[in-house]
Parts: sequence; structure tokens; C-alpha cells
Amino acid sequence: MYPDAFFYPCIVGRAHDSKICKRPGNLSLSVNMAHGLVIVVGDDWESQMQLHCIYREDGAEEDGRFDSCEIGGRFGKPLKLREPQPRRGLLRLLGAKTCTTQARRSEVDIDALREHFAFDVVAEGQWHEPQSFDEAKQLLNKTAQDPLITAVDYHL
Repeated sequence: MYPDAFFYPCIVGRAHDSKICKRPGNLSLSVNMAHGLVIVVGDDWESQMQLHCIYREDGAEEDGRFDSCEIGGRFGKPLKLREPQPRRGLLRLLGAKTCTTQARRSEVDIDALREHFAFDVVAEGQWHEPQSFDEAKQLLNKTAQDPLITAVDYHL
């Protein structure tokens, strides 16, 4: 539609509610972006997500699933903890923490994710689109260790 338009490159870890397509002659078009929730299994969520970004670090464009992402984002803290965790410092006055964006799998109530079922899973660098909650749960429990689970909001 606008062959001379471009989008800002992939920014992993920062949020943007909309992108701006710039056109010659100082004409710009605001483009609202759709959001999706992906649960990343593994300690290095950024490198696993970078594999699926539309824009590459060298500036090349490839087929990808998103253009930017951030931990939590519009989904807040969708990971419910099995046991409330005490907060530190003055935050302890707010009570124990019951939800988070990142925790070890053993600390997360995986069954509570059923209410957010419309999510994808990235495990071992592979992007999965589970067709049922049971399939998603199987992907989250695939590794034998106790990996970090991270809830990431990605922008389409």
C-alpha cells in the first residue's frame, strides 16, 4: 500500500503502543499494533525472542512474528505464583506478591494460565502455537530442569 514507508526496527525489551510509518514530504501515518502473549521458557528470553523478530540486528528484514516486545506489557503480571512471596523494603506494606511476569517454573501455577489460554510458547528457541491448553502445558513442562518462565507482550 505504501511502498516507501518503513517501520522502526525491532526493539526487544521496550514497549510502543503504536508505530509511525514515515512517508516522504513529512507525511506520517499512525499504525496501531495488535498485541499477543507469549510464554518464553528459558533463562535468556531476549535471545529466544530475537530469533523471531521481523527485523534483524544487521538491518535486514525477514519473516518473523513481531516487530517489538516487552516483559508483561499490556498483559500485566499474568503468571500466578503457587505461594505468595514477601516483598522487600517499604513494598512489604502492600502485602505479599501473588503474580509476576517472570519466575522459575516450580514457582508458577501453570494451571492458572488456563484463563489466559490465547498464548503462544517459545521453548528452546522454537515458536509454538498450541491448539489447546493441554498442549501449551505440555510445552511448558517439556524440560527436566526448573527453567525461568517469562510472560512477554509482543506487537504484531
